[in-house]
Amino acid sequence: MRALAAVAGCLFFASCPASACSVIVVLNVQPSSQHVRITALQNGEPFRDAKIAVFTMDEQLSLSISTNDHGVAVLPPLSPGRYHIAATAVGGLVADLILDVSKRSGHKTSSFSMNLAVKPPPPPTLEDLLAAAEKGPVDRDAQAFAGVVLDPVGGVISHAQIAVYQHESTGKIQPVKLTADEKGRFSAPLGPATYTAVFQSSGFRTKFFNFTISPEGSAEELLVKLQLRSTCG
Repeated sequence: MRALAAVAGCLFFASCPASACSVIVVLNVQPSSQHVRITALQNGEPFRDAKIAVFTMDEQLSLSISTNDHGVAVLPPLSPGRYHIAATAVGGLVADLILDVSKRSGHKTSSFSMNLAVKPPPPPTLEDLLAAAEKGPVDRDAQAFAGVVLDPVGGVISHAQIAVYQHESTGKIQPVKLTADEKGRFSAPLGPATYTAVFQSSGFRTKFFNFTISPEGSAEELLVKLQLRSTCG
């Protein structure tokens, strides 16, 4: 359901990538009568000509109305049910509200304020993060992709998740995915090329590791250290 949660963070191989810190804000459901009065505000002041759109729970547009000179929009009576109220205005201003409309409230009017603010930019996609990582320096020239995943003090990290992407192949070639064993060890047969490996483990920050595979590379195993995730993520 659109805009019901503002999400920033979490890189998962099969879902949304982002930074190490995650913040999720979920809108509360507000009880309401069938008669609804919306006031759109910006910085505490009424906002004229804000568009108030009413969506059903399956995101079907039910109605759309604009606020008056006082920032107010009075909706026609709503049928009982749950609705997503989306307010939008020029300058990228948005606000959202979830209403649970019931007959039990009778004919009284339920009034709500919607505080308009600039919508935060979407989190970077996995493709964005990989493209940025590919521009970074190569961490190791190696003969083989094999090594150990370690914590900041050198202890092994068991069962870390690893995905390996060949450079300039995102969206064209499926990544090689593997899991480190109980002793943190990993290995995968890779041909000569340049790669980015993405290491993940619960409680640790995602690490992007650039490396090349070549016959002239180092025969030493890779030691990949993950940093602890901050308490906000």
